[in-house]
This record gives sequence, C-alpha cells and structure tokens, in this order.
Amino acid sequence: MNRRILFLAIVLAIIVGLSAEPSTAAERVERTLNYEVAIADTGALHFENLIGSMTVRADTTHGMVLVEALVVAEAESWQEAKALTESFELAAAIENERSVIRVAYPVDRHTAFRLPKSEKDGLLNKWVTPLIRKSTVATVYDGQTVEVGQTKGATAIAVHVKVTLPLDVDASCRQVVGPLHAIGVRGNFKLEVIEGQVMADQAYGSLQVRTGGGEVIARKFGGEEFRLQTGTGDITMTEVKADSVTLLTGSGRIEGTGITADSLEIDSGVGGVFLEDVDSVALQVASDSGAVDVAAKITRTREASIKSKVGDVTLRVSRATPFELKALSDSGSVKHRDLSAEILDMEKNAVHLQRGQGGATLEVSTGKGEVMIRAI
Repeated sequence: MNRRILFLAIVLAIIVGLSAEPSTAAERVERTLNYEVAIADTGALHFENLIGSMTVRADTTHGMVLVEALVVAEAESWQEAKALTESFELAAAIENERSVIRVAYPVDRHTAFRLPKSEKDGLLNKWVTPLIRKSTVATVYDGQTVEVGQTKGATAIAVHVKVTLPLDVDASCRQVVGPLHAIGVRGNFKLEVIEGQVMADQAYGSLQVRTGGGEVIARKFGGEEFRLQTGTGDITMTEVKADSVTLLTGSGRIEGTGITADSLEIDSGVGGVFLEDVDSVALQVASDSGAVDVAAKITRTREASIKSKVGDVTLRVSRATPFELKALSDSGSVKHRDLSAEILDMEKNAVHLQRGQGGATLEVSTGKGEVMIRAI
C-alpha cells in the first residue's frame, strides 16, 4: 500500500513539474541619465515621461534646471537589459515656444511597455493600480502611439525622473503612467497624469492639475489660480489660499479643509463633497450623485449655492453672521438647528430663513435626500 502511494506521489510530482510554467526570472539593469541647462536659456519649460515617476522640487541655490532620470530595465538576459537602458536618453528641444525635456524612449522599436516586476513591490505599484483594472493605456508619446500595461510581449521598463528648478518658473509636467509630485515649487505649474497620483506640497503661484485616473493631493498652496481636475479619483486638499479655486471630478470624493478664496467652484459627478473651514466670497458646490457637507464662515460670502441631485446636503454656518437662506428638497425633509434665525416661510420640503440684515445669500437644495442647516 505504501509503495502504491509513493508511486502515485512521484507520478503526480512529474505531472506538476511538466505542467508548471518555466522560470521567468528577469535580469534587472539600471542606468542614470543627467541633463542641465541655465534657466536663462529656457523660457517656459515642459517635462515629459512615459512610465515610472516624476518628482519636481525647487532649489534656490543656483539658476540651473537639473534633470536626473533613473532607467530601470528588465529582460531575460543581463545583456538585453543593459542594451535596453542604453537605448534611452534625455532629449531637449524647442516645441511651441517651450523648452521641452523629454525622456526619449525607443518608440521606433518598442511600442508597448509594462512595469518591471521588480518595481511592483514598491510604492510605484500603489499608484499604477489602475492598470490592474484597465489592461492598457494607449497614448501618443514623442509622436508615436504607444501602449502601457499588461500587453503580451511588452517591454519591461520604468524611468524615475527628478527635476530641480529655481523659483518663479513657468513649467508643465506630463507623466503618462505613475505618480507626479511637485514639492516646494513657486511659479506657474501645470501637472498632468493619465494614470497615477498627483501630489502638490507647498506650491505657490498658479497650479493646474489634471488626471485621467488617479487621486490628487494638495497641501499648503498660496497664489492666484488653483485648479484640480480628475476623470476618476479623489481630491484631497488642506490649507489652500487663492483668488480662484476650482475642483472638478467625474467620479471621486472631494475633501478639503482650510480653504480661502474669492471664488470657489466645486463639481463632482459621482462622489461626495466634504469641506471644513471654508472662507469664500462666491461659493458654488454641486454633486450629481453624493452627499455634500460644507462648513463655511460666510463672513465674506456674498452668494453661495450648494446642491446635490441625489444625496443629503448639510450646510454649517457661523453662529452670528447675517444671511438669507432658501433650502429645498424635492423628495426629503428640510431641517435647521441652532441658527437663531427668523423663519420667513416654511413648507414641508422647503424653508426660507433670515438672520440680521445684509450678509450672504445662500441657496441649498437636493433632488433626493435630506437638507440640514445648522450652526458650527
């Protein structure tokens, strides 16, 4: 009996061994590229990378633009991986009156790229998770249509770019797949990612951010224009002070605290909006589907519109500031609490309140949900 069991075990081991996939261990090779140019020779700047990451920082000690790119390649042999890294370069050109510094990929020989397996255990994998849901990202890079993702036969590559800039520059950055971080910068900045996270920490001047899929995080901004837009992804921000603040997402949660603006406009397609410590002259918040909760000082506010087509809406206001408010729910209740306000008109699903003279004109509504107005 024991011999029969041993024989079956050996046969099973042979079958498993024959059916198992052959080893696909890849060789990893790294190479560093460097580029520098005096800021006086550049004018407006544009940086571009396909797959990997990009970090932009300010340095006040010199007037140079410094770019360092770490190329990580994987292939079946060390020689193949090394040859792949050597096919990359940092290319500089003038395009549309901008100084463009681009990681030049060998797109004439490879048109499909994927993340190296050795990179998937690090932080980069967290920001490229959309590729798990979406097999490939197709885009135009350096004039060539390429795919990034899990395409069979894709070249395994990642390039991590570090950019150092002086203050007060006009710069745009495009990272197709992977995170893009701007830290301690000042000037006019445009940040774009197709799939991946964008983070701006201690940025000043003008900031415009756009992602196709990925979250946006902004901390400590001061300046004129502040605009964040995502196709799919959450928006989180703290300590923002700007003339104009615009937040747009097709699908994602919007959270913010410590927002001071002359004009604040927020629009969420699918997702809730949650704001604390808002101080804005003009305020407009809208969600097609999601709860809205806003805590506003309204001391400077002249007009505010806060609404959701489907979702509860809560507005929390200062206890003593004068205002006139109209609240409406098409199919839910309207409640108010601790406002010390005069009721001018009240119906089942609507209320018209006034406190003092002058002050903000407020409109709060939902198509399907409850409206709550309360004191902070």
